[in-house]
Amino acid sequence: MNWADTPHVYALGDGSLWAHWLRNTGPSRMDYGIVLARSGDDGRSWTPAAAVHPGGSRGDHGFVSFWEQGQGQLGIAWLDSRQKAAAAGGGHDGHDGDGHHGGAAMMLRAAVHGADGAQLREWPLDASTCDCCPTAAARSGKGVVVVYRGRGAGEIRDIRIVRFDGQAWTPPRPVHADGWHFAGCPVNGPAVAAQGPRVWVAWYTEAGGWPELRAAVSQDGGDSFAAPVTLVRGPQLLGRVAVAAADDQLYAAWLEELPEGLQLLRLMRYTADLRRGEMQVVATFPARGRASGMPRMQVADGAAWLVWTEVVDGTPALRGAVAR
Repeated sequence: MNWADTPHVYALGDGSLWAHWLRNTGPSRMDYGIVLARSGDDGRSWTPAAAVHPGGSRGDHGFVSFWEQGQGQLGIAWLDSRQKAAAAGGGHDGHDGDGHHGGAAMMLRAAVHGADGAQLREWPLDASTCDCCPTAAARSGKGVVVVYRGRGAGEIRDIRIVRFDGQAWTPPRPVHADGWHFAGCPVNGPAVAAQGPRVWVAWYTEAGGWPELRAAVSQDGGDSFAAPVTLVRGPQLLGRVAVAAADDQLYAAWLEELPEGLQLLRLMRYTADLRRGEMQVVATFPARGRASGMPRMQVADGAAWLVWTEVVDGTPALRGAVAR
C-alpha cells in the first residue's frame, strides 16, 4: 500500500522472534492494519497472526517500531488513523502513495504485548503526526524513546520525541524546531540510536530550502538536545537515514541519487559529540527514486552491516555489505 511501510522481524533477549505485517481490515483500500506473530523456536513455527489495534478498526495503521520492554515482552509504536476515520463518519479520507492527506490528523500510539501475544497496555502518544513517515525507537538509560515526524499548526513537519520509563510516557517534544512547512508527508522518517543516557536522532528536512540531513545528540535521555549538526546537504540527497551506535561512535547511512540513473549508499562514522566524521561510499548501484527502498543497518564487532535494494534488469534485488 505504501512503499515505505515495511514489515519487520525483531528478536528479544529470551530468544523469541516477533514479526509484523499489514493486512486488509475493511472494504476501503485504506482499511488495513497491523498483525503480530511470535516464534519461540527460531522461526520454525509461528503463532496465528493477531491484530494490534481493536478489531473492526477502519482506516490505516502502520509504520511500526519495536523494542524490548521486559522479559519476553514486546513494545510497539505505530501510526494510527482511527481518529481520522471517526471524523469522516466511519470512512477515511486517507493518503495516497505520496503521503498527502485530508484535513484530519494521523496519531501515534504504543502498546506492550506479553509473551502470549496478548496486548497488556496501550496508549495514545501524539494526536497529530505526519501520515507516512516511518517511526523509530531505541532504549536509553532513562527508558525507551520513540521518534517520529509531527504535524504542527501551519503544517510544520518537524521531528518529535517521546520517552517511556516503564510506567508513563513523556509529552511530545521537538528534537529541534526546524520550522519546515510542508503541506503533505515527505515519507522520510527519523532514525534514533542510544547508549546509556546518550541519544542520537538523525532526520531529513528541507527547512533551509534544500534537502538536508541533520543529527542532534542528547546527554540526558532525550530531555534536551544540542544544536543539530548538518550531515549532508544538497539536491542529490534522498535521505532515508539509518543510524546505529557502538563504542561511543555514531554510524549514519543514507541514500543519494546521481543524474545518470545511479544511487549511492553512504556511511559516516562520527564521534559521540558529532564533531568529527569519516565518510565512505558503501555501494553505487542502479536505481531511481523510491526503487531502492529503505536501507537497514546494524553495528556489530566493530563493523556496520548494511542491506539495501538494487534494481537489476528491472527486477528488485537485495544486496548487503559489511563496512569496517
